[in-house]
Amino acid sequence: MVSNKNAYKLETDSTILRTDKYGNILGGDLRDWDFDNKNYEYILLQEFYEMYNNPDKIYIGEEKSFIFDVKNNSVRLTWFTSVELNCKGFEVERNTVSDKTSDWKTVGYIKGNGDSERLITYNFIVKNLSDGKYRFRLKQIFSNEEYEYHVLSNPVTITNFEKMFEFYPVYPNPVSEKFIVRVFLSEKDTVSLYFVNGNDTTYILNHEPQVRGFYKLTVDKKTLGFENEIKRLYINGKTCDKKRYFGDIQF
Repeated sequence: MVSNKNAYKLETDSTILRTDKYGNILGGDLRDWDFDNKNYEYILLQEFYEMYNNPDKIYIGEEKSFIFDVKNNSVRLTWFTSVELNCKGFEVERNTVSDKTSDWKTVGYIKGNGDSERLITYNFIVKNLSDGKYRFRLKQIFSNEEYEYHVLSNPVTITNFEKMFEFYPVYPNPVSEKFIVRVFLSEKDTVSLYFVNGNDTTYILNHEPQVRGFYKLTVDKKTLGFENEIKRLYINGKTCDKKRYFGDIQF
């Protein structure tokens, strides 16, 4: 992260959109940010994650070895193995989060590779899902018919997403110790979040790949080095219909 003490500074806090610690708007410049004030809090809060830099060390069952992305009403499940022993195959199972009595249902099967010591990537697409929240898991079946489960760490939400990118006001603004950034991505994108400091840039996210969904990211202002000044937070990605959006934050 790059910081420059000779940072760009706005002259007055009349340029900020003030918010409380819950995200409610208290007043200020409504031209900041870009949002329609709909509440997407019920949507799954996706986690920001980085892609794999060392795939040879990924094993089935490890964190980030079973991931997903959503497109329209379909979910693409992806999982990785580095070692397989007597692996016959994988049953893909699903249930519904909102229905507490929902049983796991088998929705597909992918053949395994028996014995292997190389990186293998598997994909399976679940199509035509109704709006709702779902859990997914893999039933890994071995040649002796024994099996074990690998559960996707987060539920998957299918909903009638809006078509437009949205950049919500951060809160609280002014910032005390931490602030929360909220973004809605209408499709899979590569996102940058950053402050411009003179000739330098301070990044929160630097070209990070993200799937479609509503995101929340908590930032500690101590990591930025800003104090008693107003800074402009920029975001850009290919889903933006402008080159970049921005909003002003008082530290």
